[in-house]
Amino acid sequence: MFDEARLDDPDALERLDTHEALRALATAGSQVRRSVRAAAEAGLDRLADLRPRGVVVVAVGGSAVVGDLFVAELDGPEFCCEGRMPTRSSFS
Repeated sequence: MFDEARLDDPDALERLDTHEALRALATAGSQVRRSVRAAAEAGLDRLADLRPRGVVVVAVGGSAVVGDLFVAELDGPEFCCEGRMPTRSSFS
């Protein structure tokens, strides 16, 4: 059961949210707005009609679910590596 009182206890938050996920969630809207503004300032709207030829997703831990979403949405990747990241010698 979720105890809302923990949200008012900075020590409990620090102890329970070691990766600052709550802060990231709370600032997500602002991050999106800044990204949209930066993309507009960089003139990326000129690329609106283009489709990417490739997408690279690198994530660790719980964030790796993003890669799973791409696989599900885009009919699977051309290449997928799970587990340890390949080293430079893996490609020689």
